[in-house]
Amino acid sequence: MVKRAKQSFWAGKPPRMVHAGDLVADNDPIVAGREHLFEDAGAYVQREARRVEQATSAPGERRSVAPARKPAEQAKPPSGRAVRPRKTTPKGEQDGDEK
Repeated sequence: MVKRAKQSFWAGKPPRMVHAGDLVADNDPIVAGREHLFEDAGAYVQREARRVEQATSAPGERRSVAPARKPAEQAKPPSGRAVRPRKTTPKGEQDGDEK
C-alpha cells in the first residue's frame, strides 16, 4: 500500500525531509513509529474526489443555468442628458487661422 504524509517533518538517519502530500511505500523505514503522520493514499483520494464538483450533468439530470446579465447602461452625466463628443481640430488649425 501507499501512504501519504499528512504534514511535513524531518526524520530518519541520515535526516530526510518528508513534505506534506509526499507518497511513500508503507514498508518504508520513515513510516515505522510515525504512523500518525501518514494516512492511506487511497482513502485520501476518495475523500478528495467527493469534494470535486461535477462539471457536466448525468444522463437525465437537469442543470440550472443563470439568466444572462443585461449590458451596463451608457454612463450619463448627473443632468441626465447625453454628452456629445467635442469637435477636434488638427494641431495648428484653429478657428480664424487662414492660410
